[in-house]
Amino acid sequence: MPLEVETMPPAVEHLEHRALTVALVTSNLKGGGAEQCVVTLANQLYEHNWRPVVISLGVSGALSARIRQEGIPVVALNKRQGNDPRMTLSLARVLRRLRVDVVHANNWSTLMESMVGARLAGVSSVVHTQHGLHFETRASQHGPNRRARLIAQRLIARWLSHIVAVSPEVRQSLIDDWQVPEDKVSVILNGIPFDAQPLARAERDARRRQLGFGHTDFIVGTMGFFRPVKDFPTLVQAMARVYANAPQARLVFMGDGPGRADLEMLVRRMGLDHIVRFLGWRTDTAAILPCLDVFSLCSLSEGISLALLEAMAAGVPIVATRVGGNPLVIQDGETGWLVPPRTADVTADAILALLRDPMTRCAMGRHGRERAKTLFSVERMARDYERVYMAACRCAHSHEFESVVREGVQT
Repeated sequence: MPLEVETMPPAVEHLEHRALTVALVTSNLKGGGAEQCVVTLANQLYEHNWRPVVISLGVSGALSARIRQEGIPVVALNKRQGNDPRMTLSLARVLRRLRVDVVHANNWSTLMESMVGARLAGVSSVVHTQHGLHFETRASQHGPNRRARLIAQRLIARWLSHIVAVSPEVRQSLIDDWQVPEDKVSVILNGIPFDAQPLARAERDARRRQLGFGHTDFIVGTMGFFRPVKDFPTLVQAMARVYANAPQARLVFMGDGPGRADLEMLVRRMGLDHIVRFLGWRTDTAAILPCLDVFSLCSLSEGISLALLEAMAAGVPIVATRVGGNPLVIQDGETGWLVPPRTADVTADAILALLRDPMTRCAMGRHGRERAKTLFSVERMARDYERVYMAACRCAHSHEFESVVREGVQT
């Protein structure tokens, strides 16, 4: 459902007559899903005549190369580990210098600094997007750290112009945990660009050879940041069962992170070194994904996974866990299979079923691409955010944001 915006108050008509500057604040630019969303949105806003600025509280990284337009400033503030009191002052200076109209924080890791920095810089329009469910902290619902975090979240949420969730489940968690009024939280589904066309067979085989695979290999792939919530060990265990039944099976990991060394050790311990490849962070995932036969995601929690969307856009059938926003992305039995989390045997059976049924793989891949293009386009995502930004700017003058943005950009 498109965001409904009331008629603009006459006192702020001037907002329509100049390009507005939006500061997209992220924790880093190393390659996580939320950071990829920030970069994609910045590129799209620039094409729509906005003035985006990408601010990394931490370091820059590989994603900075994906910011296509030279006119998009990228600022890395190099935050120290833990609490860094300098950060809000540094951010405020940047916001003032660039004459920012809207500050857009992304995830809790940037929200405190973004809110305080915006206040110090005199920016009254602050929008926040929550990309996931804080799996690591939600796993422990009690304790002083958890309670302190909830108190801080509830206090800061009162000062925000609006909050965006990337899925209905994330929205409900914000309403329940942060005690945010329902009309202050909208859902904007993540979007991705659709540049590539399906590969011809000869081109696909050539790319697979470049990766070291033959045309008879059955390649299962996954990608993401190596941390516990992604539960990559379950996929390794599932692939051991798949390989025992189908020696042509192979597994490819794209990504990196603190859990990579432990995962490589697990692969060696299970004697799967010869079928598993770790490709690290890649800037050419759009070229690799069409080479896969199946994409699998064993996450324990998800918002709207960009990895799933990119695999669907590449026409690859999916085996993913039934958690978070995954059931919203994947139509079970139509574009892939949904399985319970932490079930290596069930995951393996789903992969084996697709291995043995090429016609179903082809149909699921085709339906998945059509679904992704219809529901998860970057153009739709950018339009929805633009409406939120404009409403935030208008209501910085009228102080009536809730009457301007009604419930749910998407439902």
